[in-house]
Amino acid sequence: MFIQTISRTKGVTVCAVLALSGLQPVMAAGWARGAAVRGPNGSAARGGYTVRQSNGTIRHGSGYSIQGVNGGYAKGSQSNVHYADGSAQSNHSGSGYNARTGASYSSTGSYTKSATGTVSGSGQTTVSGARGTYSSSTSTANGTTTHTTSISGAKGGSYQGQSTLTKSGDGSAQVSHSSSAYNGNTGASITKTADYSKSASGAVTGSAQTTASSANLRYSGATETANGTTTHQTSVTNAATGNSYQGTTSVGPGQLSHTGTCTNASGSVIPC
Repeated sequence: MFIQTISRTKGVTVCAVLALSGLQPVMAAGWARGAAVRGPNGSAARGGYTVRQSNGTIRHGSGYSIQGVNGGYAKGSQSNVHYADGSAQSNHSGSGYNARTGASYSSTGSYTKSATGTVSGSGQTTVSGARGTYSSSTSTANGTTTHTTSISGAKGGSYQGQSTLTKSGDGSAQVSHSSSAYNGNTGASITKTADYSKSASGAVTGSAQTTASSANLRYSGATETANGTTTHQTSVTNAATGNSYQGTTSVGPGQLSHTGTCTNASGSVIPC
């Protein structure tokens, strides 16, 4: 397509946009602004625009760029389109680099919303530096959103996680999560899993488990929710002495109960 300028008044440009498909003119009005600076430490610039078309479409975009004298930089852009039928589209990207530390990042994303409100798309982010790396991604489709995260430390530490959320039109929903982490300095580790659902009437059911270990401690916990009652079980063991604790707590409509027992390495009950 090409754009023919008709008039400019007080910073507002009125254009006729002629599409190559049929060469049908679409009247549009909008604005565009920008600014830039430069100095001994580098330069920076930014700009943006908004266009309102006669067919109800609104387009907006913006961008920025920063450049340091040592080679560091940051730049990014985004664009959004809103259509008359209620649908929309959004895109963004960005990246940066620190010349002194060598750290860098990048981020991209693209999402769409249909006229009925259904959202789909994905986004990714990565970061790296002397102390480790980070990456994450998010995707949305058919009412389900999944987010994953990965972190690696320079000394061997790590984290891996994933969460998923699904929403239905009747108000019901389901969420699940799994993650694990490791401390490269101490050797401690932890894992978690969870899976819960909510019915259209609001009833919640599900369970979650956690295990953790270190040089001196072993821990495990489990939580279960059903029929309005939530029960949590805990087990903790001192790796150095062999002493341990076992406990159960239950909470429900009009009730609360708890039991707990401490034992030594031989299995004999001891005061908690």
